[in-house]
Amino acid sequence: MSGFDSDWLDARAVVDEAARSDALAARFLGAVQARSPVIADLGCGTGNNAVFLEGVAKTLAVWRLIDGDAELLTVARGRNPGARAETRLADLSDPEALAAALEGAAAVTCSALLDLVSKQWLMALTGLVASARIPVLAALTYDGRMEFTPAHPADAAVTAAFNRHQQGDKGFGPSLGPTAPAAFEALLVRAGFDVESVASDWHLDAAAGGAAVLAPLIDGIAEAAADAGEAEAADIWYRGRQGDLEKSRLQATIGHRDILGISSPRSAPEGEDLA
Repeated sequence: MSGFDSDWLDARAVVDEAARSDALAARFLGAVQARSPVIADLGCGTGNNAVFLEGVAKTLAVWRLIDGDAELLTVARGRNPGARAETRLADLSDPEALAAALEGAAAVTCSALLDLVSKQWLMALTGLVASARIPVLAALTYDGRMEFTPAHPADAAVTAAFNRHQQGDKGFGPSLGPTAPAAFEALLVRAGFDVESVASDWHLDAAAGGAAVLAPLIDGIAEAAADAGEAEAADIWYRGRQGDLEKSRLQATIGHRDILGISSPRSAPEGEDLA
């Protein structure tokens, strides 16, 4: 299910940590009510999300690290807090597997996942956390914004094409792509959650150690834009950005949001459809 290699996940881990909201993470952990809770981490990859959350506030939680890639799970298990971490291999695109993954969990979290899933999948996740009345934290969800310095004439065309590509099927049905943050916030509100959403943008600078993330990033953006019908613009853009990177002058801001939902005393009206 993951589709990401460990080298890329490791390269972006430092950038992710700098981008994320410590305040939302602390409120998420503070909202967990069980004495020895199980916190489910969906699509955990190499386990960086749980490592980050443990760094914000030490917990007595058992981290249930869930992914569809056995090799990534092996890395995740080695990085997380000893006997208080368990791994689970699961195809989260299967609604039954998703429900089983969350069974008994006192909280749910994920990172860089929701822009890859479909509206139907997101509705299913919202329904499960609403039924259990447990907090949920979705970090680093891409929101469609990309800004580059220096500017390039093809920036707008490449960004638009990349965003179209992001709404293709990533294994969960047609992806929400950059519409995911707004969609999740709306679903949580309708399900009776108190919702907080803050920007968690990547800020990358080739001259300040950001080349390790920028290099594969511009490769992926150009490839996706070409696949989405902007091959000529993507090629011109890619060659220009490679030159900027080689001169250590490329900077980028990539828009993300962290979204926290905490079940409130009110609830969605009985029988309300989340669609």
